[in-house]
Amino acid sequence: MRGQEVARIGACRSEVDYDIY
Repeated sequence: MRGQEVARIGACRSEVDYDIY
């Protein structure tokens, strides 16, 4: 996924979650 899309999704779920993507 893209950084921006994953960033907003990660923020919703977890800060570490988007880091995995």
